[in-house]
Amino acid sequence: KDSINAQGGLAEAIVSDVSSMSSLTELTVNTIDKFGRIDILVNNAGITHDNIIMRMKEEDWDSVLNVNLKGCFNGIKSVARSMINNKEAVLVPK
Repeated sequence: KDSINAQGGLAEAIVSDVSSMSSLTELTVNTIDKFGRIDILVNNAGITHDNIIMRMKEEDWDSVLNVNLKGCFNGIKSVARSMINNKEAVLVPK
């Protein structure tokens, strides 16, 4: 963020919960309100809960799936319409 802004660009770091569609929808709306459009989506959120299966809690497994899989879906879903309308946008899979 700092290096982009230092070179005359406009960037902002925002914390959001990728496992929550409402959180990403809010992020998308706020981003478009502030910057006018979204041109790039980088879906790179991911977590691990390394453990052998007998010790892994179901909540840990669910959180990995919610961030790593559902988060990707939520990210694409929340920006797709806006980016398609831009006609120049790029979706970058993780």
